Amino acid sequence: MRTLREELNAKLDNDAAALESTLRVSEIFGPTIQGEGSHMGIPCYFIRLGGCNLSCDWCDTPYSTGTHGIPLSTIGLQTVKNIATQIPTDTTVIITGGEPLMHTRRPAFQTLITALKARGCTIHIETNGTTLPTGQAAALIDHYTISPKLGVTMVNPRHKPTLANWEPFKENTILKTVWEPQAWDSIDEFITHTKNLATQAGISPRNIWVMPEGATAEPLNQKWAELAQAAADNNINASHRLHALAWGDAKGH
Repeated sequence: MRTLREELNAKLDNDAAALESTLRVSEIFGPTIQGEGSHMGIPCYFIRLGGCNLSCDWCDTPYSTGTHGIPLSTIGLQTVKNIATQIPTDTTVIITGGEPLMHTRRPAFQTLITALKARGCTIHIETNGTTLPTGQAAALIDHYTISPKLGVTMVNPRHKPTLANWEPFKENTILKTVWEPQAWDSIDEFITHTKNLATQAGISPRNIWVMPEGATAEPLNQKWAELAQAAADNNINASHRLHALAWGDAKGH
């Protein structure tokens, strides 16, 4: 009996044209570590796809969204084959954006997930949570991290996105929010809001992660003790930002 990896490679061999389909890719980088959430510290590579279905006024990667005055056409196209072969075999790859799942119905996205899995990769998706994965990709993705970008953060205040119901994927999904003290009356208000988001998405409290806002060690550490205690008091998980402690706000980590 063939292994899944063998089956996927055979499928790709029978549809070589699919590997020439294209996606907009903002950047590919690694090796690095996953700095946040439930897989902190693991070695990995990142694929940042271009395009986003939201437009947040504080976006930290505006160059990848196709908004904020930066046209989507400025984000280069790459073939699926070229993207996949930049990722070493048998490694963890994190697909982010922009919003990667806005591409979920595209054959090129489905082929990319297949090609990465055929290389023995463990596949993680970082998403804003407004769109569910579909097709074969949904069965091949190993982990999802939802980082909600909802409410008053929209450049267009009439845009009122809501979280999808992640109940079908809840065992492989976490919800992660960022604590910015200036945005909340209290840390308790922030924790309550985060729990409500998890309930909306169908995510268990045991899969909630909170982390401090900041791109370098000093602002992160100023917030860390209070946030860690609040997480412990509420029986949820806390995450630091290990890549920021190691490399600050240097691009490519």
